[in-house]
Amino acid sequence: MNFAIIGGDMRQLYVCAALEKRGCTVTLFGFEQCENAKSRYRFAAAPEEAAAGADCVLLPFPAENERKNINAPFCCTEIYMPDVFSAVKAGTPVLGGKLSEGMMECAARHKIQLFDYAAREELIIKNAIPSAEGAIQIAMEELPITLNGSNCLVTGYGRIGKVLSAMLSALGARVTVSARKAADMEWIRFHGCQAVETGALSGQIGDFDAVFNTVPSLIFTQELIEQLPEACLIIDLASMPGGVDFSAARRAPRKAIHALSLPGKVAPATAGEAVAETVLNLLKETGLEP
Repeated sequence: MNFAIIGGDMRQLYVCAALEKRGCTVTLFGFEQCENAKSRYRFAAAPEEAAAGADCVLLPFPAENERKNINAPFCCTEIYMPDVFSAVKAGTPVLGGKLSEGMMECAARHKIQLFDYAAREELIIKNAIPSAEGAIQIAMEELPITLNGSNCLVTGYGRIGKVLSAMLSALGARVTVSARKAADMEWIRFHGCQAVETGALSGQIGDFDAVFNTVPSLIFTQELIEQLPEACLIIDLASMPGGVDFSAARRAPRKAIHALSLPGKVAPATAGEAVAETVLNLLKETGLEP
């Protein structure tokens, strides 16, 4: 099977390696400024060239940059979505991560079959592990104390919240987890953590050394941020726009870090392997393998 990988960060190079290991042919575009990629992979001269010869086109995770073009931090120029879609052969699936409504509409105009591999449950679970490890790495680098014996708050008990709270507990931190569902509150207590309702954090957060947010909607308003100790570190793991008012954090002041795309930064090989497996699963289940 012939894949085109257009744009992306280091994890996409590991996606390429994982697909080649499984007997696939991969052509890349958008890595001109990546030293690790220059001599090891097969490249197209233009994104249209890569897309035109592919059985499947892979876009990055996330697929778009802040300018609504293809996310390609190693590319010398912008890669425009319509140009790529126009070059895709009829019937060729295009897969990307965290697809926006605008991208879906653009694909529909070009009659492209577009799939969001980031929405797949197996990838979400696999990415929770490097996300949690990356958050812990940031905390270890930024805090003047050990996590062992520290007071940590994890807001949200989704996949990342579950993995992160377990890892922090294993390191000896005193972990409180916030959730909204009564069932989640019981699971949190069962796993040895303190539970608090997410909507009732006010007045209960004055003793935390570190806060890890996983909720992708505003939780930490100015009012809540000002209740945190001055030395408290806030790490927001939620996708844009996140769950922290960063302007309020700067005014408070409290140190707040928006730690986005951690799998691709802290464990690109693991993240790339996970994407490759997910892509192949998706193609098989949808009957799109050539």
